[in-house]
Amino acid sequence: MTFKAQSRLVVFLVSLTSLILILFNIYSSRIKSGVRSYINGESAYSKGQKDALLNLSYYLNTQDISYWNRYKESLKVPMSDNLARHAMVNNEPDSIPFNHFINGKVHPSDIDNIIWMFKNFKNVKEFKEAVDLWAKSEIVLIDINRDAERFKHSTDIQLKEQLSLKIAISNAKLTELETNFSKNLSNLARKIEKLLNWVNALVTIIMIGSLSAYLMLVIAKLYKSKGELKESYDKVFDLNLELDTFVYSLSHDLRAPLTSLQGLVKFSSLETDITSIKENMLLMDRLLDKQDAFIKDVISLLQRRNLTPQPKKMNLKVVVEDAFSLNKHNADNKEIRTEIEIAKGLEEINSDIVFIKIIINNLISNAFKYSDPTKEYQFIKVKVKSDDTNLVIKVEDNGIGISEEFHQKVFDMFYILDSRKRGTGLGLYIIKQSVEKLGGTIVLDSILGVGSKFTMSLPKFS
Repeated sequence: MTFKAQSRLVVFLVSLTSLILILFNIYSSRIKSGVRSYINGESAYSKGQKDALLNLSYYLNTQDISYWNRYKESLKVPMSDNLARHAMVNNEPDSIPFNHFINGKVHPSDIDNIIWMFKNFKNVKEFKEAVDLWAKSEIVLIDINRDAERFKHSTDIQLKEQLSLKIAISNAKLTELETNFSKNLSNLARKIEKLLNWVNALVTIIMIGSLSAYLMLVIAKLYKSKGELKESYDKVFDLNLELDTFVYSLSHDLRAPLTSLQGLVKFSSLETDITSIKENMLLMDRLLDKQDAFIKDVISLLQRRNLTPQPKKMNLKVVVEDAFSLNKHNADNKEIRTEIEIAKGLEEINSDIVFIKIIINNLISNAFKYSDPTKEYQFIKVKVKSDDTNLVIKVEDNGIGISEEFHQKVFDMFYILDSRKRGTGLGLYIIKQSVEKLGGTIVLDSILGVGSKFTMSLPKFS
């Protein structure tokens, strides 16, 4: 799943859970209001019952018709509520129970909640039991009213005593029914509230979990972007280093033949023999041809934007001979002996010719540059052999050598070991970078005052 799709999913989940949370809270508030409305209505209902029974007791004791009228008036409140209950049970239009509740002294703002809750919770156990208790209280009122109507037209003392006893019993029974009615509604309210709390908790967990997951996703995306940015930066940095490498190599290898040409010009100016002069001119021509070839190779290399090795068949012996030829004609290098030792079958190899030339040319150039003129016999040797998987090239000299403490530092960029020698500190760095580009390794073995040996192990390209 893409990041964009994941973001849309999180937005959908958060929006959905937020909507559910809002709806459940609205629903919860409506239920609480409904329970409160029923309890408020029950108070008016209970008061009407109590007042009716109280006035009926007064009437039994005084025979005062005004108490009878008050009894009938008070009885209208619970009986109107009972009519409203019958209308709701029979699914009559809301206006009918509404008018009955108005007659039952129920506050108008509570009636809609009472009707709504009856419609939605009439089959819920606790609510159904509360409605049943409500119906039982109606039966008690009807029964006592029937006896009261008989007593109104009678002077029987025994009937009066029976009615008085029945009023007391009914009053206690109605009180119990009213208490249980409120208790059932309260239990229903707690049950619904508990359910809604669980729903709220679950929805909140889903919302927080979605946001947390999205936050972790964003953080992971940021870390990934940071890694990609660093990788891009490293690539740009490597490309800049490679550019520095090739600029240096280009300037180094362009200057080497010019130095040799200067040496040949100097020799030619001192020569009087036309044959020697022609030989020097021929050498100059060869140097210029080789330099032209080198420039073409560098241009070809710079055209490769990815700067990855492109192996092809090449003559390694010719590359080594060319490197010696480019450096040996300097007047200071005349006394240095050069040797090439290539194992059978390795004169021609498959590798990237430009990288190989950079490696060989720079190592041989350094060997000449850091030769030891105090030694009677000076040499530079190039040996090539192979093992099972690698081509091994060794460039050895008996020059001034390098102290062991500098063996690793000499491969660092711009590190100059001897400030008296002309150099930029890029030579060995370029060599190491080129070797690593080919997937190989380079090792330095050198003793100060004795000489140096560079051993390169390069993979064989098929």
